[in-house]
Amino acid sequence: MVIWDEEITLPLPVSSLPYESILFVTLRGTDESSTNATTHAWTCLPLYSGQRFVRGSVLLSMMCNLQPPPVVTPGAFDVTLPTLVTVQVDFLERDIVFAAPCPEVGLLYSQAPFEEPSNQLEVLVHRNSVLLLSEGDKQCLWRYRSCCNKQRNILPLVLGSAPGWDPESISAMHTVLRGWKFCHPLEALGLLNACFSDQNIREMACQQIGYLSNDELLQYLPQLVQAIKFEWNLDNSLVRLLLERSLQNIQIAHQLYWLLKNALHQPHYRGRFQKVLSALEFCVGKTLNDEFLKEKNLIRILHDIAEKVKNAQDSKRQETLQSNLNKLQDLFLEVHVCRLPQDPSIVVKGINKSACSYFKSNASPLKISFTNADPLGKDIDVIFKAGDDLRQDMLVLQIIQEMDRIWLREGLDLRIVTYRCLSTGTKQGLVQMVPNATTLAKIHQKSGLLGPLMDGSIKKWFSSVNCPQAEDNFFYSCAGWCVATFILGVCDRHSDNIMITDTGHVFHIDFGKFLGHAQKFGSIKRSV
Repeated sequence: MVIWDEEITLPLPVSSLPYESILFVTLRGTDESSTNATTHAWTCLPLYSGQRFVRGSVLLSMMCNLQPPPVVTPGAFDVTLPTLVTVQVDFLERDIVFAAPCPEVGLLYSQAPFEEPSNQLEVLVHRNSVLLLSEGDKQCLWRYRSCCNKQRNILPLVLGSAPGWDPESISAMHTVLRGWKFCHPLEALGLLNACFSDQNIREMACQQIGYLSNDELLQYLPQLVQAIKFEWNLDNSLVRLLLERSLQNIQIAHQLYWLLKNALHQPHYRGRFQKVLSALEFCVGKTLNDEFLKEKNLIRILHDIAEKVKNAQDSKRQETLQSNLNKLQDLFLEVHVCRLPQDPSIVVKGINKSACSYFKSNASPLKISFTNADPLGKDIDVIFKAGDDLRQDMLVLQIIQEMDRIWLREGLDLRIVTYRCLSTGTKQGLVQMVPNATTLAKIHQKSGLLGPLMDGSIKKWFSSVNCPQAEDNFFYSCAGWCVATFILGVCDRHSDNIMITDTGHVFHIDFGKFLGHAQKFGSIKRSV
């Protein structure tokens, strides 16, 4: 036991603290060989609970085997992890009740000009993030906040430019928020990031996002799930919104379930996500939980087969795959039918063993051919990967789909083809196989060894497909994917991860390297 008996007086009154204040304690030390201090343990404690300031003696367990996250919130401390250090903090025995900032205080900040300064706001709105604003930019946005309503998507920048989180600033922020005219619910999405812990701001954001249709909400569900990390309380508007929509739409329920299952592997927030997942399972009822159980068993068996195939000798892998596929067949004998996790609208009733195989790569991903439960439907081919983190692929595909929606709204149809991808755990997941598609490498092989260097390789392939629109589809989709992959800095592009459908649509696969993060040969980046 170490006794450090010292009284700490905060250099500011308690009344000036926002409700979302947190005590963050770190245990740091140095060794004899270094003067740099190292964090050995940490813990955190919200200073307000149920509108009352914490008082008396409090014992806090400190996390020793995990460094704190960049943004510390109450949900960041995982109580399920073992702790070796406990610290006792003694607060004054005073009954302090939180007093919300008076709305009238905001009038002190309302004396702002009503005329925009020479279109400067139009420039600042394109910064997109508070992190990209200079102090001068922030002062400008805050000074002219009364006329910022003209600019779409500028509200997160305006509120993020407030001079502080003192009562006067918070009151002024609430005044701006109450008078804001939202052009679209998605304008509120930026108010759910780590910059805003104020509950009034986050509640208003959830109220606006609640105006999205179920299909629109589904598009941004991954970001909304991650935003749960920055909520101050477990019972909050965002969690309630997600649970309510899950009861309205089976697609949202499935997607939310697997996003939460995947989020359980984030070390800091495992406890928070587990509680939300438990709430979802409680809300959706027995029938949907039985469906989730089928899908979990399906993923568990696929992961077991993938590991055995990957660890087998090259000459034994196909044999290993075929012998272990019996486990999948046994599963379908028991459950009869099962929905596919990446697309719950598809119901399958078995597998076609002869059509199942694996791909010759480091991870040896499996190609599984499922039998469609619809007697008129074709078999469903999916790829199961074990050893690759598919969250990055999910993000890239989501951004490309958003680009395509923007192009379509502007009247530009680039005939983009994408596919479904779902991470189902740590470095594992499912990828939809686009039917009737082949890699550019296989098309080149048909023209011989010099096929990739010959202009006629693609033309020859066009003449072999029975689609009069193939060339147009090729040019439009190729242009779209070139722009998208350039903007996203997608690297490691070669003819094995560029595919073409029989109708001429080009699309890319495998986004393990993007945002300029490329493999290197010596000091040279491999960008293609």
